[in-house]
This record gives sequence, structure tokens and C-alpha cells, in this order.
Amino acid sequence: MNQPQSIDYPNKRETKQTVCLLTFEFPPNLYGGLGTHVAQLSKALVEQGMEVHVITYSLTGYREQVVEHGIHIHRLDVENHDDFYLFIANVNREMVEYVIHLSSQLELNVIHGHDWLVGTASMVLKKILKTSLVVTIHALEYGRNGGISTPLQQKIMMVEKKMSYEADRLIVCSEYMKQEVKTILCVESSQIEVIENGVEIKQKSLHSQHLLVFALGRFVGEKGFQTLIKSAAIVKKEVHGVQFVLAGHGPMQSELEKLCQFYDVADCFTIIGFLTDTEKRKWFERSSVVVVPSYYEPFGIVALEAMSHGRPLIGTETGGLSEIIDGYNGIKVPPKDENALATHLITLLQDSNKACELGNQGYEYVKKYNWTTVAQKTLDLYKTI
Repeated sequence: MNQPQSIDYPNKRETKQTVCLLTFEFPPNLYGGLGTHVAQLSKALVEQGMEVHVITYSLTGYREQVVEHGIHIHRLDVENHDDFYLFIANVNREMVEYVIHLSSQLELNVIHGHDWLVGTASMVLKKILKTSLVVTIHALEYGRNGGISTPLQQKIMMVEKKMSYEADRLIVCSEYMKQEVKTILCVESSQIEVIENGVEIKQKSLHSQHLLVFALGRFVGEKGFQTLIKSAAIVKKEVHGVQFVLAGHGPMQSELEKLCQFYDVADCFTIIGFLTDTEKRKWFERSSVVVVPSYYEPFGIVALEAMSHGRPLIGTETGGLSEIIDGYNGIKVPPKDENALATHLITLLQDSNKACELGNQGYEYVKKYNWTTVAQKTLDLYKTI
């Protein structure tokens, strides 16, 4: 059974606000941007003077309780299950039992749940502990799938609706997501706060001498990597020696590899696995252009990462991504339009001056997206509930 170690936590001795963040993803357990968001937010909240406890599950199968960067991280041992929905139920049950025990050792001022994956635990803990509940909705099942068509999708959407109703306040990362949550989940606009993501600003790299197009993300349909593969077939005919690298993992990997064969780009299109932060930085530095070809994108944190390295960016005109890219800091193309994407790729690969200019403009623009600001806005929201 998961139970916290008995520790004399600081807020027993000091007047210190304490937040408990519930998350399915947290480094090194990463599937997409959610885990990175929670890690960076947690670190920045600690720097703002909060006591932060992150509750997640353990990849190793062993319970772990550690402090990293001032964050109290509680990784729970959760019984696995072949049925993903039932596994999520196990995760939520263990979180509830663990946090109840934890609450006997310190006062929890806010429960902050991230997405439907921890929705049940978030709602139950609010009622049992009689504490405030904030929920960040990173994406909606409706948006990810272009509608609701399966029993599993219906179950997930019901959790999203219930946790939105139970939350004292909701956080989303873009105006696009605010409108989607209002429309799909029928939430009042006054309940939703837009707090954009942040990014760590790196020292700007010199323009890459490689003819390398880089993309990364979870291998799922809404990320649009199918369009990137189709565009590669056009670009390789015009730009001798061009290489495409796609990093990540997910259920569509086999399908993407087959598409590379079908469009005859396997010789110039490499699909690699999930990258550590250090590996990711190296690929950004090597790249000539970064592409975010999403069909559905609540925010688009990869776009910020590309800009933070001074890399020219091409992204699709969709969702929150469209709010970031303005034509000056990056190029926007319609989703699913391989011809438009290929045209701009060819231009940037053949005109290094234009590519440098675009990368420099993105680098200056992205400086306003910092985690200190995200944490301060989040902390201000906590104080209103």
C-alpha cells in the first residue's frame, strides 16, 4: 500500500501555502508536453515561495518519495492493467488514498489536477479534504479525435465535464482552448483563466549548416506528421541532400514508417525515439528548420522550444499554435497542406539569410514566455479561490 513517509514538512512550522499537483505524467515519465509543463510549473512555484507536492505514478513499480529542485515528488506504485481506462482508475484510487494520508502530515491549501487522467482523484480529494480545486485542461478528447465516436471517448468526456463542474477554477493555455472548453464542456467564461505555457530560453545557436528539417511530438494522428512525410517527397526533389528527422513515440510509429516507404522518402526521412532534454537540444541546434504540422494543437510548446533556440519555424494555422505564430516570428501554413509546407521549406532551406532572419525574430519574440510569469499568474489564481 502506498503511504507517505512521516516527515516534518515545512508548513507545519511556517506559514507557507501548499499546493498538491496531481499528474499522470512527470519526468522521466513523459508522453507529451503535459509532464514537462507540470515539472516546469512546479519548479517555478517553489521559486515563488510555495511548498509543492507532486503526486504521480512510478515507472519502476516501486514507491518513491524524493525532493528535487525543492519539489516534493511522490511516485506511487500502481497495479498495471491491460485496459488503459482501468489502469487510470487504479492510478486515481492510489492517489486518493495517498493524499489522504499525506494530509495528516501537512495542510494542503490547493489541489491542482492536470487533465482528465487525474480527474476522479481531484474531485474526490476536494470533497474529502474540503480544499480548493484548480484543474488545468491541456486538451479535450473531443478535439483530439475530431469528435466523440467510441464508448471510451464518451467516458473520458464525461470525466472532463464532471471535473470542470467540480473545479473552483479552470486553467487553459490559449484563447482557442478557452473557447473549446466553453463550447464542448458548457463552462462559463468567468470560470476559465488563460495562462499560456512557458519555455526555458537557451543561448541562441549559430545558424545550422545542415540541411535538416526537424519535428518532434507524440506519434498520433492530430500531430500531422503524415503531412510532413508527404511534403518531404516534394522537397527532396528540389533540395539535394536534405534530411528529415522526426523524434518521439506513440501508436502511429509503424504507420508513419510505412508512409515513408510509400512516398519513397525512407532514404531522407529518419524516425527516431523519444529524446531526453539534452538530446532534444542537440537536434534543435543541428536543425535548419523546425516544423509543427499539427491538425489539432491546444498550444504548441514545440513552437516555443524552436524559437528559444533561434530556429526558423513553420507551423500550421490551428488552435493555440495560430496564436503564437504571427508570420513575423514564424511561418503559418494550412493544416494538411503538404504543398504549402513544401514550398516554404524549400525557400528556407535554399535561403539561409531568410532562415536566419526568421529564427532571430522568433528568438526575440519568445522571451515573453517564461515560467516565472506562468507561476506568478497561477499563484495569483490560487489566491482568488
